[in-house]
Amino acid sequence: PRISNLARFVGEKTTAGVTDKGGATDTAKTYYYPAFAPDASGVTNGLFTVYLGNNGKLSAPLPTGDLSVAKTVPSGEEDRDFTFTVNVSGLSGEYDGTITSASGTESVKVAFTNGNAKIKDASGQLTDIALKNGETLNISDLPANYTFTVTEDDPNTSGEQYTTQVTGEYETPVEGKTITTDKDDRVASGEIVADNTARITYS
Repeated sequence: PRISNLARFVGEKTTAGVTDKGGATDTAKTYYYPAFAPDASGVTNGLFTVYLGNNGKLSAPLPTGDLSVAKTVPSGEEDRDFTFTVNVSGLSGEYDGTITSASGTESVKVAFTNGNAKIKDASGQLTDIALKNGETLNISDLPANYTFTVTEDDPNTSGEQYTTQVTGEYETPVEGKTITTDKDDRVASGEIVADNTARITYS
């Protein structure tokens, strides 16, 4: 730039009508700003410095989906706990969940460590996922595209002869996405789909 007209070379950000801030990222207002650079005595001697504005970054929420696990059992076993292993590959962190039954809905925290899920109570104690007849666990806002596996632990621990059925479906059908099930191993597996719920039902 010509040193007599530095101000003409100042470049200001303009984004969607934002004129008093640094664009959508709210950082430096200018992206190009030449200014005289005086020496120690305050004389410029025609030297100038060009400052480049920081563009910062924009963040967007990650796509998420839900995972639901429900249990129904034969009459006479309504009060028995049936335990489940829930794994979302590689996931760690805490997620909001609910356990819904005929008596209402309870909010819970679900803690994942290296993919494996536990229920976390108010004291921080971790316990296995256990459902009674008619209860449904829903885990909210899991990252989309992660694979999940749900396994009902063997209910025949005392010589019972339960035959478990398991079904899986997405709340909203998605082309090319299915939930695979294996009633012999009591396993359902699939993928967390954005803005959708993977529903697994054991009976």
